[in-house]
Amino acid sequence: MAHATSIRGEVSELTAASLLLTELGWEVSRPIVAECYDLLGRDPETGEYHRVQVKTARRRADRENQPVIYATKNSGEAYSTNEIDYIIGVEGSIGYFFKCRGKKEYWLNENNNSTTATKYIKLGGVAG
Repeated sequence: MAHATSIRGEVSELTAASLLLTELGWEVSRPIVAECYDLLGRDPETGEYHRVQVKTARRRADRENQPVIYATKNSGEAYSTNEIDYIIGVEGSIGYFFKCRGKKEYWLNENNNSTTATKYIKLGGVAG
């Protein structure tokens, strides 16, 4: 049986792919061999391809329970903008989609996206 973290990672990748397809209309594919990125997406408006890294979003009590995405490789190093273009942090059926800036942590603010350093698009969830 697969380890729980492997299952969670796979579910996050499938969720991210579904959100990119249904919410943004992107074409989405996965690399056949291991790459730094998890998904390759094509923006239908520009025709450009973008490398997307999928991470599971976490909530931090010391950050007023706001989402935080830890964007590090297995080595503990941050992903560079030469390796990936976007990150999508997945929490359940919701994705937080933003440009990679070479940081190890991305702190989001759901209460006021204009004041957060990481500008993101929230995908999925209930429209309101």
